Amino acid sequence: MKLGIQGSSENYRAEITANDSELEEFFVTLHRESGLKSFSVRLLSRAGDRYTLEIDGRIEDFLLLPDGDKVLVTHEDRVWPLEIMSARKRPSGGTKGVQIAGHIISRAQMPGRVVQVLNQTGDEVEAGDGVVIVEAMKMQNEIVAPKAGTVIRCDLAEGDSVNTGDLLFEIE
Repeated sequence: MKLGIQGSSENYRAEITANDSELEEFFVTLHRESGLKSFSVRLLSRAGDRYTLEIDGRIEDFLLLPDGDKVLVTHEDRVWPLEIMSARKRPSGGTKGVQIAGHIISRAQMPGRVVQVLNQTGDEVEAGDGVVIVEAMKMQNEIVAPKAGTVIRCDLAEGDSVNTGDLLFEIE
């Protein structure tokens, strides 16, 4: 997974690679204007917005709070407002798009839970706009529109469970 992250004073590109199938251990490489930094991360626990991570052998506590289009990351006495720049324009990786008579039908590729519905039935979307966020295997995946059009069907609500093959949305 590759994400573009905008910090308060510097642009970052983060490359995050899962080390295990449970997605609890990651290798992170930050590319930033001042240089490159790599480290291993392991999720030790999560309680709501609080995360305890092991980062290169050090135990660190973080608080992640949504703030509009940003996420406020708090660690010790520091706060970093971060914005995921590529989240709405990256490939979904989480669905299969099937072309049917001018329609795009997006189906769940694995079981999960709907975290957020970004665009509902009747909304106009551009190619790459996020339509729904699904959590699967402890990862949140933003499922994007593969083409511009109108969402003609999205019957999901936050908290809904989806199974492999379930309809997520349809675009015309």
